[in-house]
Amino acid sequence: MQHKDKVCEAFRRCGYKFPGRQQIVVDNKWGFTEFTHPQYKALQEQGRLKNQGVHAKIVRPHGPITENSILVF
Repeated sequence: MQHKDKVCEAFRRCGYKFPGRQQIVVDNKWGFTEFTHPQYKALQEQGRLKNQGVHAKIVRPHGPITENSILVF
């Protein structure tokens, strides 16, 4: 989030090149996923994310319960 001000200004200036009204929305989600930044980082460290281009999918646990007993968000 260190470049947020510069990015918002760049998007504001880009809006002049397109007809109509543009709206800049700042969200706390990670890219186009439904996860927030801390959730995404935690799932990534656990190896439970499958990257699918512009979005990510949670890999659901399969197998014995003893192997998948620790699920932390």
